[in-house]
Amino acid sequence: MSTTGGCGCWSPAGAPARTPVLRRLLERIALALGGRPAARLTTHLAVPASPSSLLRLIRRLPDKGARTTPRVLGVDDFATKKGHVHATILVDMETGERVDVLPDRTAETFAAWLREHPGVEIVCRDRSGAYAEAVRAAAPHVLQVADWFHLWKSLCDAVEKCVLDHRACLPEPQPDQEHNDQPVSASLPRTPPSEPPTGVRATQRRQRYAAVHALFDKGMGISAIAEALRLDRKTVRRYAARRLA
Repeated sequence: MSTTGGCGCWSPAGAPARTPVLRRLLERIALALGGRPAARLTTHLAVPASPSSLLRLIRRLPDKGARTTPRVLGVDDFATKKGHVHATILVDMETGERVDVLPDRTAETFAAWLREHPGVEIVCRDRSGAYAEAVRAAAPHVLQVADWFHLWKSLCDAVEKCVLDHRACLPEPQPDQEHNDQPVSASLPRTPPSEPPTGVRATQRRQRYAAVHALFDKGMGISAIAEALRLDRKTVRRYAARRLA
């Protein structure tokens, strides 16, 4: 038996309609995983959805209403467009919930938010001087702490810079004469020095290095260099910490 009428569960284009149950399922997956990981999972669950569709579902969710000012506030920046536009996300560090999203990462914007939302006792931030300046200006009584990720990142950067700066003065390892009278250097062929990486990406990376160091030598700060070269501040800071080969 064949029918010509629609059954109500298929869209005119032939794609399955999203029932309320399916929509709630996709919303939960998107909230838990984000755009691309959630899209990959929906494919395995036979309810495929694109990353952009999943993000639209999240944006359409109703707001939970007015939030109380968190006691411990986390602040960090993120790129809305790689290397061009940055914004600031505020998170309640005790609950993990998003508090607000600011349109930029300037000290003035964050300071204005702090003045409008008294009650913050602790600010957990990255190494950004702008956020520190905002807290000192708008809420000097607030305790500032560094996020553990950025502490580890600072330690790794310092160790890497130290190793690079002192690689030339490190002594060569001495052969063990007690077990072998013949020097290791004579018994083993010397490994030729590795060639520097080539290609378009390697060339562009070296050009960015040179540009960062040129502006840094002129006295420009990290934020100014990042804006001038349209690079992330963390990238500029890493480049500036290394010496050109």
